[in-house]
Amino acid sequence: MARKSRSRAPRTPASNQASLKPSFCLECRPFSHIDKFHCEDGNKIIMPPSALDVLMSMKNIKYPMTFKIINPFLEKYSHCGVLEFSGDEGYVFLPNWMMNNLLLQQGQLVNLEYTELSKGQSLKIQPHKTEFVKNLSDPKEVMEKIFKDFTCVTTGDTIMVNHENQSYYIDIVETRPDKAVSLFETDCELEFETPLDYKEPEKITPKVEQLKAATNLEKDVIFKPFTGVSRRLDGQVTAPPVAAAVDDNKLVADSRKRKHARNAGCGLDDISSAAKTKKAKTEETEDVKGKTKENTEEKIKPKVEQVEEVKDTINLEKNAVFKPFTGVSRRLDGQVSAPPPVAAPAVDDKKLVADSRRHARIVGCGLDGISSAAKEKAKTEETEDVKGKTKKNTEEKTFQPFTGKKYTLSSCC
Repeated sequence: MARKSRSRAPRTPASNQASLKPSFCLECRPFSHIDKFHCEDGNKIIMPPSALDVLMSMKNIKYPMTFKIINPFLEKYSHCGVLEFSGDEGYVFLPNWMMNNLLLQQGQLVNLEYTELSKGQSLKIQPHKTEFVKNLSDPKEVMEKIFKDFTCVTTGDTIMVNHENQSYYIDIVETRPDKAVSLFETDCELEFETPLDYKEPEKITPKVEQLKAATNLEKDVIFKPFTGVSRRLDGQVTAPPVAAAVDDNKLVADSRKRKHARNAGCGLDDISSAAKTKKAKTEETEDVKGKTKENTEEKIKPKVEQVEEVKDTINLEKNAVFKPFTGVSRRLDGQVSAPPPVAAPAVDDKKLVADSRRHARIVGCGLDGISSAAKEKAKTEETEDVKGKTKKNTEEKTFQPFTGKKYTLSSCC
């Protein structure tokens, strides 16, 4: 009887089995789900214990273990290390920044493949903010300490680092010798690029037009040193200064230049200089003088009025009579003292005679026709009356300094 031949599946050799890399499909969750916020620094993950059993059955496993983590929906990948194998079965726990980097959502499936990376030789990084470079005294030394929490890095990743309770985002621009390198026990060169928000200082290049405009403004501005009101020590306003006289010669010269420029296009240059200048210049000077006179009168008029007002106030102050002693004088005993004696005015006999003659002529008594004896008698009577009145006044107003009683030393004791 003929035997039936059975087809057998080909066996894979032991060498091929060893070359296969173990992979896992797990559901991702952040560290905040298990209250392990201290694990946010670095790029290490927590895997279930079953993954460790699979890895231990493999040969030639290198430590520390590194894994390639893949987002199967977007085909975006990165590399990470493992912190421990103590997670729930079917779940993998990641730092929050790593989930954002891979655009993963909580509960989404991810693929993890064991891989081996070469040691890094150089890194080029780019901070997002200039504060990271300014606030650090030695950024390279700080980054070396930060990278101890990272097992590996991948070109194109955006990692998050914490320094002095502040979070900074950094882009991995370039890694050598491969796109993903291991940072375990390596002496790697670190290079910084300009931060993303860095702005070069603007170069100040002033435009010619702006400079010209500024110079023209400075020329137009007239300096007025004393624009306030001047006052004397007693608080009164002093007379303002009279406006400066206008320079007629300068105005005439300017008007000549302007008129010459206007007439240049009208053919006046062909006329003889004698006929051209005499009449034109005289008319021009008269017009200019008339205008300047009107301008000066208009300018000076209000100021002259101010001067007159100030002068009136000054005259009023001068006319005020100064009265130094207007009170009542008292003696040491409190009584009001007698006023000082007033000197009697000297009587001029000749003046009195002249006044009486003038009065007699006005009345019509005819003193000129009376005899000389009668005249002398009238004179003597008038003079005696006047002297009697003055004597009486002086006696009434004489000062009596000591009017009290007089005591001696013997009578007091």
